[in-house]
Amino acid sequence: MVQLYGFDIGGTKIEFAVFNQKMEILHVQRMETPKNDYALFLKVITDFIGNQDLKSGELGTIGIGLPGQQIHGGITRCNNIPCIDGRYLQADLEEIVGRPVKIANDANCFALSESFEKSLITSSSVLALILGTGFGAGLVINGDLYEGHNGASLEVGHMRLPCDAQELLGNTVSLVKCRCGQTGCLDHYLSGRGFADLYNHRYSSSDDHVISAEEITRRYYQGDHKAQIHINEYLELLAMSISGLLVVLDPEVVVFGGGLSNFNAIYDKLPELLKKYTLNNRPIPSIRKAAFGDSGGVRGAALLNVTDDGLAAILDS
Repeated sequence: MVQLYGFDIGGTKIEFAVFNQKMEILHVQRMETPKNDYALFLKVITDFIGNQDLKSGELGTIGIGLPGQQIHGGITRCNNIPCIDGRYLQADLEEIVGRPVKIANDANCFALSESFEKSLITSSSVLALILGTGFGAGLVINGDLYEGHNGASLEVGHMRLPCDAQELLGNTVSLVKCRCGQTGCLDHYLSGRGFADLYNHRYSSSDDHVISAEEITRRYYQGDHKAQIHINEYLELLAMSISGLLVVLDPEVVVFGGGLSNFNAIYDKLPELLKKYTLNNRPIPSIRKAAFGDSGGVRGAALLNVTDDGLAAILDS
């Protein structure tokens, strides 16, 4: 059977992985991302592909996840990797490698990967939320990615803080200008960066005493009063911020990924908090931690090319 090639491309590194039809990893390789040289960027990607083709003796399928969008019409939008922003990346790669290339947002790839976890593969809908460097999301409905009319759906990080957030956080919390140009975007407040910033805004007296997200969660488990107050407020903010998504989408399952997803208090406390903000006490979806950790992105990219035979192989594995 044809091998599945997946790329997880970030602003720092490119991860390339090869899977068989049962989604077992056969090969993994990484390289620094050439962010400012388009010709070199194309060479890195196509060298990975060509070398694996020679090694396996067949042409693998190609899926790419990146922190941006492949806008319908073929233009790639990706601020984190300037050399590909505004380029026709898909068409250029297809011309070089001589076969189809599928490109999706990295959060969509994460969502696809989680939806193909064996216990979720028959779920009607899986909403994947990333609490990492940023706040992102992807949605899979009946096994298919929902990408929107223009290929740019689920940019939840650029939804604004809900109206009751100011009361929760206090009037001293500033409405930070986002890199997108808007003010008060959820990306700043719900990401790992925002989690730490909110704590340091309230409790750190100077830049010399900035506390990391990891240290805050460690103090929480040690019973530190400040950390416990902060985390309870963060979870309340998370609940009020994502409740609108649940009302609109009514997903069967919500899966959390990213660094903060390893914080077990999310799964202990969030379901009860969500009941305060969902419409008419609707049932809360199943809340789960990501099953595939850091490999979810590259796995989801490979799954962009899964076939019916491949789906059967995964179910049988």
